[in-house]
Amino acid sequence: MKPNVLAWIACVTLCTSTASAAVITVNSADNTLINPNDTLTNLVEALTLAQDGDQIHFNIPGPGPHYLETPAGGYPPITANNLTLDGYTQPGAVPNTNPILAANSAELRIVLDSRNGGRTVQDIDGYGTSESAILFVTGATNVQIRGFSFLGVVAAGSDADPAMYCVSFGLKATDGHVHGCWMGVDPDGVTVHGANDGVTGFRFRDNGVPFLSDRITVGVAKDATNPRAQFNVIVGMTIPVIIEGAGTRISGNFLSVMPDGVTDYNVTLIHGQGFEGQIEIGRDGANTVIGTDGDGVNDADERNIMGGVIPRSYNPQGYDTVIEFYGGNNRTNVVIAGNYIGVGVDGETWFTNSARI
Repeated sequence: MKPNVLAWIACVTLCTSTASAAVITVNSADNTLINPNDTLTNLVEALTLAQDGDQIHFNIPGPGPHYLETPAGGYPPITANNLTLDGYTQPGAVPNTNPILAANSAELRIVLDSRNGGRTVQDIDGYGTSESAILFVTGATNVQIRGFSFLGVVAAGSDADPAMYCVSFGLKATDGHVHGCWMGVDPDGVTVHGANDGVTGFRFRDNGVPFLSDRITVGVAKDATNPRAQFNVIVGMTIPVIIEGAGTRISGNFLSVMPDGVTDYNVTLIHGQGFEGQIEIGRDGANTVIGTDGDGVNDADERNIMGGVIPRSYNPQGYDTVIEFYGGNNRTNVVIAGNYIGVGVDGETWFTNSARI
């Protein structure tokens, strides 16, 4: 076959593959629309339409912030691989530009608002009907979620009132990345409406064979070209981050620390639910990075700023550890470095809810 014919076939194959990905633009904050017409697309419809490789963008009229009230039954679970949900595409939204040892300057314009109790329940191993999420990634790989404010409620954790998480990975979901978000914090940077947990990823067993939520990144990805845009703020949770898997990376986050970087959120105010530390890694935990990986790329902006804990000996709602590994076998290649724990970004402000380390 002639080389030019081979090139033509290769071009057709590449173009066909590329053309299958689409940009779906959400231009309505009204999630009650049952059959949106051709000019209106809400987030429910966008998630229903999403296919592998698609991107969900936002262009809702008005200055915002736009509060998208979660439907009572929740959003459709995210099942498309390589999907990107990008709240920073909304006009007026701006990612953070400050270093980690300064206030978070992000301006968020898309709020996923579950203060009404709206949430997605997936009756799957690892979660069940007593747990739920605002955005639930089930079985999909390489899902990127960026540029949102999440507002929720702390629920009882029962079938009647399922515990609410902001973003959850389950049913063999791996390689997810959550960045540039404020969880539990309104775009005003002051008002807190937390949930039970911020980011979760729990073990799924298929006929007894365990599959973990491996390689989940919360915050700054390895070798990120714009690390400061990937900082998260996670406040008002009983557990900000809990992942069961290997290769977890948690870098560039304020955990139980307000966007100003020098105000902690009092962990005894989690509305009747006990606080359980800032980070929990379960079942495996090998190749975990919490903070700076020390490879010389973005190291200064990979640290986490964490509030402390109040030991249970002082308060029944407290906890005895800031970072906890549980279950599983011995861990290898774990890096915990460069973090500020119990102290603000100024290096001087001692958080009032901190215990001695």
